[in-house]
Amino acid sequence: CQAERFILEALSHARAQTAAHPLFTALNNLGAALIGKFFLLRDTLPVDEAREPLRTAQPYVEESVQMARAMGDVFPQVFCLGNLGEILVHLGDTAAAEPLLAEALGLAQPHGFEAQVWRLHCTQGELLLSRGQAQEALDQLAAVLSASSRSDQPITRMRLHHASWRAAAALGQDSLALRHLQHYLQLERQRSVRQLRAQSDLFVTRMEAEQARLEAQRQHARARALEADMRRDQLTGLGNRREAEARWPELLDAARSTQAPLSVAMLDLDHFKLVNDHHGHAVGDQVLVALATLLRAHTRATDLAARLGGEEFLLVLRDTDVRAAAEVCERLRSCVQGHDWASVAPGLAVTVSIGLTSAPPYEAQTLSLRADAALYRAKAAGRNCLVQS
Repeated sequence: CQAERFILEALSHARAQTAAHPLFTALNNLGAALIGKFFLLRDTLPVDEAREPLRTAQPYVEESVQMARAMGDVFPQVFCLGNLGEILVHLGDTAAAEPLLAEALGLAQPHGFEAQVWRLHCTQGELLLSRGQAQEALDQLAAVLSASSRSDQPITRMRLHHASWRAAAALGQDSLALRHLQHYLQLERQRSVRQLRAQSDLFVTRMEAEQARLEAQRQHARARALEADMRRDQLTGLGNRREAEARWPELLDAARSTQAPLSVAMLDLDHFKLVNDHHGHAVGDQVLVALATLLRAHTRATDLAARLGGEEFLLVLRDTDVRAAAEVCERLRSCVQGHDWASVAPGLAVTVSIGLTSAPPYEAQTLSLRADAALYRAKAAGRNCLVQS
């Protein structure tokens, strides 16, 4: 990036002059710029590629740590130790990062460097998360978010919300994860707006205006990608409950406006607990993935197919009356029964029960209750069947 190129030039001049203060400043600024570059890239690139700026930054930051120690001033040591600890955490070397962060906190807290303390605690939260201690990470991050709630530290709060989003998602706390993601995206948009305004103040050429537009598009695309990921079931690739809650009302409103037919089906894998118990959860996961593939094969892109949780799935078929929907569901049931499950695990047999209903009324709760009731009757009737309500 342009800032990185300018700082490298400044670093080259500082080395030639053998002046300690300009050299330290250049090293410190280069490390901070490269760390910032990593945070911009980590949600858009493969992990190893996004970490490249950190690997580039590490020797420069290590040099700045040595210089800060020699200088003896507390704040430069806090800043540089924090940078190095942050780099090591995101490169996966938590064992080396932990004492550096503890040392930095030991210097920062007695001197009242509040903003640095928040950032260091955020990095410690990331360290816990990288070790799989998601609950401990979430608790620490929540405490820092509360302490910094009235502060003017948007970059630190962005990182806190980003880490909290990932910790909550790791714990399966989807609502909390979504709230943190929304806060993060809001701060990211504000940061982008501030950046674009600063650029517009500094640059007036057409080329620079086009670069700003493209950057805004990339930020918007990344926000859309993050939101889409939150609405996708990670195992099957289908929509999850959040996707259903978002799209189902849209489909109902569209059907209601033209009084078009719309059908809703609830599907449940029969005796799925026995599949997991007898064949193992890895086989159970393969069964769920295979069923998702069959669901996609029997629905259109304009329909809604979602995994609501466990072995329960939802289909919303637009412009489809109950008779046509029954044909679709019966073909699907037959395909599941006739699928080559033995290729997944010897002796494996899988069937589904389906409850089907249709609009009107164009009301999600009523249709859901009717489809659930039909599914319950299908289970009571011996499973592996379709019941209409």
